[in-house]
Amino acid sequence: MQPHILIVEDDPVIRQLVEKFLGESGLKVSSAATPGPWTRCSRPARSTWWCST
Repeated sequence: MQPHILIVEDDPVIRQLVEKFLGESGLKVSSAATPGPWTRCSRPARSTWWCST
């Protein structure tokens, strides 16, 4: 299974740069400006969450 990374970043420039970099590395990437509906998703058993402020 291909890793799927969610990027939540309110700065659109940073969000797009990180999304592009990870996508070009062969990862499946989704992004959002706010956590919104993602906070209601159930956490898969094999996931890693990383938060930065």
